[in-house]
Amino acid sequence: MATPDVMAVQDLLLLGRRVSQVLPKAVHQDIFAAWQCAQSQGHQLNILFETTPETIGLLAVPWELMVLPLVDQCSDAFLLRDARVNLVRQVRGWGSEKIPQLQLPLGVQVFAAMPETGQTLESIAIRQAFEQVLASDRAEDWLYEGPNTLGVLQERLLTRAPQILYLFCHGEESITSRGHRHDLIFTHQDGFIQRVSAFELAPVLSLLPDLQVVVLMACHSGTIPSAIRPEFYNERVEGERRTVENIALALIRQGIPSVVTMQGRITQAAVETFIQVFHAELARGNGLGKAITASRIAMYNVSGAIDWSLPMVYQGSSLPLELEVATWYTHLADHVEAWMREPVAVRTLRGMLIAWGFLLLSIGLIRLLINPANIRLDHDALHAPLTAWFGVGLLGPGIIALAQRSVRTRPDLAPNIRHAALYAQWVGAYLGYALGSLLGLFFWSSLWSLDVFTFLPTALAHGLFMAVILVSLGFSYISSRVQWRSALVNTKSRFNIYKDGI
Repeated sequence: MATPDVMAVQDLLLLGRRVSQVLPKAVHQDIFAAWQCAQSQGHQLNILFETTPETIGLLAVPWELMVLPLVDQCSDAFLLRDARVNLVRQVRGWGSEKIPQLQLPLGVQVFAAMPETGQTLESIAIRQAFEQVLASDRAEDWLYEGPNTLGVLQERLLTRAPQILYLFCHGEESITSRGHRHDLIFTHQDGFIQRVSAFELAPVLSLLPDLQVVVLMACHSGTIPSAIRPEFYNERVEGERRTVENIALALIRQGIPSVVTMQGRITQAAVETFIQVFHAELARGNGLGKAITASRIAMYNVSGAIDWSLPMVYQGSSLPLELEVATWYTHLADHVEAWMREPVAVRTLRGMLIAWGFLLLSIGLIRLLINPANIRLDHDALHAPLTAWFGVGLLGPGIIALAQRSVRTRPDLAPNIRHAALYAQWVGAYLGYALGSLLGLFFWSSLWSLDVFTFLPTALAHGLFMAVILVSLGFSYISSRVQWRSALVNTKSRFNIYKDGI
């Protein structure tokens, strides 16, 4: 979905509300709580929007237009219009999550591809914008606009070793026998068009391990050429957006730490503002996140309603596609966990427990009033079951926690994150067994209150006792999985919310 050309603020707010409605209400509350916490502690808030390869289509949504009630929880405001908030997109399992380490003075290379038969590119505006922030350097040292874009790019990466690479070109989507193909339009040696795919570009960029940020941009004058039908123009713009997105993700998969793109065609004035503010912030030693947010604010003040929302940041994800090996018991645990989170299931279970408690209390009082002599406990008979229950409670959860190796075998986790997840895994195992034991004790008390043990064969009573212990161990396993996964997400979120820059 391409970002529509909306100039009225009210229309843009309406679009932002539609974008926000895609997210669950609980996510809104979490984002608002994180925003409040970051505001109170004076930190940068970096929101990670992570998809899986199966849900990668969600990256086409303009999340940068997200609207939330920030000030008084009544009036809506654009979340990313706050200079302390940034949003980063990533796909789980693609690339590696590395914070760009930029060293001053910044090494920069700018390439503008303008083949003779291709679409026009505002190269003069690009040059003028960079000359204002790179005034001390000769343009020939950092700018290239001639033929053989790919060859010169490879040469300069080896000889100049830039940290930041700006690529100004157009993109095209074409349909082949193998599906959709996405290419950047570079200039060939003969001056005409050269289509360069991500598979051709990524190996060239991998020649330089110090390359930290790649900026992909396609600018235009903001007008539709009269010779092009609007519907064809919109289709071409959408294809170009998909091309830039696919190229950006391909570069991320090849190990580029961060890629900055635009999610729509951007006006000339916005391009100049973005270049000047973005690069000036990086040159001051600020992080990529602060440079992006400062650029948004400046673009809004210069070019108006829509252009400020166009910059996007992609980065790699350290999480593997599969957090653990899927088995029948992991699927069963996931289903039980999902059922226990359902509001209807929670209300039903709570109502059943309350009704069962009143029933047991009534029956116990009736038995006490009718024949108090029958209300007695055989302490000797309870000694062996309670000892076994307690012994299993000491060893069983520990074995369950040790048997789950998903956290310990992941080299991508930072030590603090791994320790937090392992701690939560052990606590969750014992907490789950304790909760399961309480439910089992409640069930056992119910049988005793109803005087069921008088009629039960000994073998069946032992079988029920074993079933209660197994259910408690099942609760231990489910709770352990829930706790370590929650700790993994929460620790990772706190790390990204409160660090300065990305």
